[in-house]
Formats: sequence, C-alpha cells, structure tokens
Amino acid sequence: GACSGFHCLVGSGTTSKQIAKETDARAVGYGSMLTEGFLATLVIVACAAGIGLGAKGLSGHEAFSAQYASWSAAGSLSSTVGAFVEGAANFVAALGIPRGAALAIIAVMVASFAATTMDTACRLQRYVIQELSATFLPRVTSARCRGCGFDLSGARAASLSPALS
Repeated sequence: GACSGFHCLVGSGTTSKQIAKETDARAVGYGSMLTEGFLATLVIVACAAGIGLGAKGLSGHEAFSAQYASWSAAGSLSSTVGAFVEGAANFVAALGIPRGAALAIIAVMVASFAATTMDTACRLQRYVIQELSATFLPRVTSARCRGCGFDLSGARAASLSPALS
C-alpha cells in the first residue's frame, strides 16, 4: 500500500518531465490510476482468497483465520508481505507452475518493486535538491546533488537503526 501510494504521489513530479504536452497528462494520469486500482484489487484478492488455495485441509473462513490468527500476528511486515507472496504464489501455482517456482517468482517481483521504489525516491530527491540548488546555488552540479541526497538518506537510515542508537 505504501509503495503503491508513493508511486501515485510521485507520478506528477516525474510525469511532467516525460510527457510532450500538457494535454497528454490526463490520459497518463487516468491510465496510471486505473493500473494502481487494478494492482490494489489483485493484492486484496491474493491476501484474502489466495491464502485459502495453499491451506492444507482448510478453506474459506478457516484458512483466513489460520493465516490471520490475531491482529498482532498480522501486524508485522514479514507476515503481511508473506501473506501477499503466499497468496499470489498460490494463484500462480493454480495455473500449473510448481509452487516452489511460483513462490520464488512472486518474491523476486516484490523485492524488485521495493527496489524500484527506492530508486525512484533517490532520483526524486536528487531532482528536488538540484532544483533548489539551481535557485540558491547556481553552480552546484548534478553529481553534488546526488551525493548530498545519498548523505541525507544515509544519515536518516543511520538515525533509524537500533544498533546505532
């Protein structure tokens, strides 16, 4: 959800640099929102219905209750991402692909989605720093803006690390 929302949020910042004229923005924006809605629907189906495809001897409410036993069990990142990976892999396995291969494929897709989101965030951070520096410090290069973005991101990550606190 957070990654999907982030992609929607940054669409206006990067799309404006990619479209030829302003009138193209409506079709691009509408198409991207339809795609985000379709993706959200697939995630809900995978997390809710896909779980039952892999539950041995369980179906319906019992399969759902076995996966989501309590709010605290469903609240961790590993269980929520795991539920999506398991559910989506069960759907892919229903198409005839071996379940182990389906798990690997879906897990790689989830990791790739997270990696491209981080890449987009770093690129947008560089754009913002570059645009601000063009206003206040016109001789700052793109490479320095990138370095400043990495320094800021690294400092923020270090401040969140429990080992470094």
